[in-house]
Amino acid sequence: MTGTGGAMYLILLLRTAWLVGFKTGTDGGGMGAGWGRLEAGRGPAGAAIADEAKLSSESHAKSPPAASPKPTNEAQTLERTLRDHDARKRIARTTHPPFDPEGDTLRLCLRELHEDALLADPALAAARGTDEKLWNLVFYARIEELRALVGKDQPAARAVLGRQIESAAGFYRVLVMTLRTGLGGRLNGVCAASYMRRDSEAASALDPRQSAMFASIYKALIYLGDLERYRAMYCEEDNPDPWKPARAYYEEAVRMNPNNGRAHCQLAIVATYTKNDFEAIFWYSLRRDQNPAMEIDSISET
Repeated sequence: MTGTGGAMYLILLLRTAWLVGFKTGTDGGGMGAGWGRLEAGRGPAGAAIADEAKLSSESHAKSPPAASPKPTNEAQTLERTLRDHDARKRIARTTHPPFDPEGDTLRLCLRELHEDALLADPALAAARGTDEKLWNLVFYARIEELRALVGKDQPAARAVLGRQIESAAGFYRVLVMTLRTGLGGRLNGVCAASYMRRDSEAASALDPRQSAMFASIYKALIYLGDLERYRAMYCEEDNPDPWKPARAYYEEAVRMNPNNGRAHCQLAIVATYTKNDFEAIFWYSLRRDQNPAMEIDSISET
């Protein structure tokens, strides 16, 4: 890899290494040891970047930190780079191995940026659609790619897909716990008001930041249900009831906000997989109550 693409990839490797290990100064050497390990494995170009980064970190330790650039610009750059990377893969060949180290590095960096944005300013993140970008770019697109490879009978793809699902599920479980902690005791009261359709009371119980956190928890429960649904489809062949975890997350989302019909729709999808037509009609009817304009063909596997 040469030119601008190679430099971008090397910078992403530097950021990833810092995210996963250098923050804590592993192996007893702090950040200096981290830069040394990276320099040893990267050759002249990597050594130059590592030296520059090490000097920068030492200078920051001696002087007050300057205001950091807005992470939004970095996230937008990574989003474009990841989209271009995926597009190049599609153009290069229709059948490709399930391993994607460069894409995994991009997704890890983007995940960290979007998570920081969600927790730092939930209201602003909601206005920018950070929840959807995080799910679609970091997790869903890669899972869909692996599902397609499983369908083409690539032996390693199923194992990689299982690890991807577990990684995403672990991320969203931690995110839900973190956001719930931020809401404190307000969550149960808002859920109760929402369930009784006292929408004005539910809205007045939260400020804009808390309202965005509430919405993010709901979306995360839907994503967790989707991940468990994919697990049931591809990774739980010996489980007598593989759909139970997916139903549990969707039902939790219904209890949290019964006035949003998205979870009802997902429960209807699960019912179609279990050949339970009555249950599918039941959940679809409830979904129609929330959005009468919804068409029948909107219930499809996603």
